[in-house]
Amino acid sequence: MKLVKPAPVAEPQKVSEWSRWYLVQEGGHPSIKRSRKVNGKTTWNRYPAKHYKHMSPEELTALLRRLNATFETEKKLAEERYNFDHAYVNVRSLTAFEKYLKKQTTVDSSVSNPMSMLQRYSLEYFIIKQGIPDPAKWHIKEDDWGEWLLEQDLSVALLKRIVSTTNRFTKFLNQKIYPEMPNARKLEPIGRAKYAEINYLRKKKGEDDESKYIQPETYKKIVKAFEEEEPEVLPNVKLCKAFGLRISESLGFDKPKFLKDAVLVDEQGKGVKGGQIVRKKVKTNERMVPYWNMTAVDAWTLVKQIIPMHPNTLTKKVNKVLAKFGHSSHDFRRTFITEAHRSHHWKDVQRAAGHTTHQMTMKYDQDDRNLSPLLADLDD
Repeated sequence: MKLVKPAPVAEPQKVSEWSRWYLVQEGGHPSIKRSRKVNGKTTWNRYPAKHYKHMSPEELTALLRRLNATFETEKKLAEERYNFDHAYVNVRSLTAFEKYLKKQTTVDSSVSNPMSMLQRYSLEYFIIKQGIPDPAKWHIKEDDWGEWLLEQDLSVALLKRIVSTTNRFTKFLNQKIYPEMPNARKLEPIGRAKYAEINYLRKKKGEDDESKYIQPETYKKIVKAFEEEEPEVLPNVKLCKAFGLRISESLGFDKPKFLKDAVLVDEQGKGVKGGQIVRKKVKTNERMVPYWNMTAVDAWTLVKQIIPMHPNTLTKKVNKVLAKFGHSSHDFRRTFITEAHRSHHWKDVQRAAGHTTHQMTMKYDQDDRNLSPLLADLDD
């Protein structure tokens, strides 16, 4: 009987994991590839050039980051969440949107705040949490996004800004950067009834962040409190109340700003250097505010008493005292507009407030006076 020699058992292949993707120059052209070893022999995997041959160096860097994301921890990926590579959301589009915002304003925060909100509450949710990189498809998870935003316990004002910034970004992509991009549907994840409910609950908890009209009796108490606790900022407080200023705008005056009929508001405080106030252009439109509540001489006397300080420091000092009365520094502006409407033409009030429309000015008006319901005393 012939014995059959058993076939040798094949040794299992020793295969290492793929390495990270990296960029090399081959023949003067960029090439993206990675490698791994099979039984000690190196084998290569190339990323299709058609996906990146049109990209700039910055976009190539972003693509590598995305391709290598599986090698990063969740924390690292979160830190890099601003850098995506997709047909419509990438470094190029984000940079273009940031430049677009800068053209619309002279205030740095009016650019950094929307970009931060877009990154934290929109891109992070749709691209990282939901895996939907195409803005034209974000409406699929619109309701889920609304529920997630509500879980963040944000004010109504901030929620509205997040939604409007997101819609502004998708509209910008379609109109300015990628005309071929499908027009994304306008997102409305939270209804007006829900906004009203949030406002009601925040007021009930004492967390209402909306501005409120300062009653005359309350203003007298506020002035007394500043005289006792923060007398160095009282000139700023009085100027804000008399001219409807934002708190930083009270740091923007010098003698040439006081005209014959009105004070010119075109600068605000930026910081302090060498013991002097550093100024910059106002946040919105420059304006001239008539001397309705204070003479030019009295106002200039207050300006000369102002102590140079950073606007953030000034705001903290002012709001610390106002918080005890349920108010904030912006309530001076609302109070000015409310009282001005009682005795001046609406167009003059709009100009003094620096608003482009009277509808915006009316949002500040909180005149709660009511006509008497008592019957008139008639002869017959």
